[in-house]
Amino acid sequence: MNIAIITIGDELLSGDTVNTNATWICAQLTSCGASTGRILVIPDIIEEIVSAIHECQSKYEAIIITGGLGPTHDDITLEGVSKAVGQPLEPHEEAKRWLKKHPRYKDRKLSPGTAELPRGSLMIKNTVGVAPGAIVTTQNEVPLYILPGVPSEMKAMFEQISSNFSGPIKTRVFVFTQTGESRLVKHFDYLLTNFDVTIGSYPQKGGVKIRIEGTDPTNVEQAVSWLKNQIPLSE
Repeated sequence: MNIAIITIGDELLSGDTVNTNATWICAQLTSCGASTGRILVIPDIIEEIVSAIHECQSKYEAIIITGGLGPTHDDITLEGVSKAVGQPLEPHEEAKRWLKKHPRYKDRKLSPGTAELPRGSLMIKNTVGVAPGAIVTTQNEVPLYILPGVPSEMKAMFEQISSNFSGPIKTRVFVFTQTGESRLVKHFDYLLTNFDVTIGSYPQKGGVKIRIEGTDPTNVEQAVSWLKNQIPLSE
């Protein structure tokens, strides 16, 4: 299952905030057996949101959006999603009922629009914050998961939808070598030809970190063992 992640926020593009949400979501998708095909970082501009969704809906099996949910002036994600999927924003009855009966919110006056979602949405309960998330289908019948940008809220919501992402679980082994990357090329070529694995190499201070990954744990183990016989490795 190949997923696109769209993270929204001027603060991400200005460098004021590190995009930890995208990294965390990628790790969760990997643990589910799904893969991240693309990460887009876009500003708080409705047209950019619409364009990103239209682009991704033709290439990926699902889209995850984070950022811009709430009642403040720059929380325009739902407005952008509404325009992209062709469904108006309207009061979501389940969201209103849940917010009113939840002990955390029953005495709080909700800001206008807090319980509005694109027509036809399924609500994702916000057990940490206020603004609900949503699942809505794009015009290409691709599920779009709308999550908040606050990491604690986003993580709590993702737990509610994680079962929707699946694929073959991969075994990943990381090893480290002081051998120079240029000298590793021939070894990587051999591994790719003779074992059903993928290879990643990441130069670091003092050497190279190597990732060996595959769907067959035995095959991965054999690939690592072969490489250990060729060059000094540490795990």
